[in-house]
Amino acid sequence: MAAMTIDGLHWSYEKGGLHIEVLRDISLSIRQGEIIALLGKSGSGKSSLLNLIAGIANFHQGEIRIGEHRLSQFDEEQRSLFRRRHIGFIYQFFNLIPTLTVAENIALVLELNAEPRASLKPKMQKMLLQLDLLDKSDDFPDVLSGGEQQRVAIGRALIHQPALILADEPTGNLDATSAKQVLDLLIGQCRALNSSLIIVTHSKAVADLADRTLSLVDSRLLAGAQGLAW
Repeated sequence: MAAMTIDGLHWSYEKGGLHIEVLRDISLSIRQGEIIALLGKSGSGKSSLLNLIAGIANFHQGEIRIGEHRLSQFDEEQRSLFRRRHIGFIYQFFNLIPTLTVAENIALVLELNAEPRASLKPKMQKMLLQLDLLDKSDDFPDVLSGGEQQRVAIGRALIHQPALILADEPTGNLDATSAKQVLDLLIGQCRALNSSLIIVTHSKAVADLADRTLSLVDSRLLAGAQGLAW
């Protein structure tokens, strides 16, 4: 079963009177539970593609289907609600809310989705245990290490068990040891949930763990690690 399909996606923008074409004729089908490593040089459009899939940015040509849903049929508010319920997004720089504790950051999406109070706390406790952060539940992000902050970000992205996870360089801001821990956790959790994962990376170690590797080169999506020297 296809978790997501992209057909003929084009995306560009105007800057200083110039027409900048970022993505051209992007087509892709991802199976449920499949893990994709997305490679490409800086500025190649990797983050732009994730933002379009997540509905953070809007496209004007082509189609993105996630499950039975067509993103072209959604307005901005509907895209936001859909993202909150069906997509998990993990950022390179964590994007945690500094005034919320670890537990509150992780539970935020459940709160926004009006999760019943009776099930919210058990889900949060289970996720904290899986993240090995139970003893940090009342801490604020500023006292955590980078690896711990990224584990919180992973928990926040996974706690509502979305069908699709989008991760934008989730290990790019971490040391090698923390990066391996975070990567093992992310891959393991996605396998356990049977969630599809698209992970933007420059790391061969990350790409080697994926089921499939794709590259963005000259605005087009190609199979394999095209044009990159590890």
